[in-house]
Amino acid sequence: MRLRKGSIMQTLVMCIMMATISVMVMKWVMMRYTMAVRLDKSVQSRVRAEGVFYNRMSVWGTGAPANFSVGVNGKTINGNLSAAVVYGNNVNRVTVTTDQDQ
Repeated sequence: MRLRKGSIMQTLVMCIMMATISVMVMKWVMMRYTMAVRLDKSVQSRVRAEGVFYNRMSVWGTGAPANFSVGVNGKTINGNLSAAVVYGNNVNRVTVTTDQDQ
């Protein structure tokens, strides 16, 4: 009877240890996945914003609209073109904003 109690206790301790380890591993995997997804969304958002910025630069001489909203692959990118006297004559400032969670 005494051996049986010891083996049951040992089995319970091993089950608890295995469950704890598996929870820690799953937590680590999910953290890595979440970090990778956020990085991917951030990079995609930045590339879209730069693409729209260079598109606006390419039509600079023909008069880009002051406020613009561009759809790229189902995502919306907003922009604002304003004259910035601080930078000197004939200099404009372009602000392109994106939301990486869309």
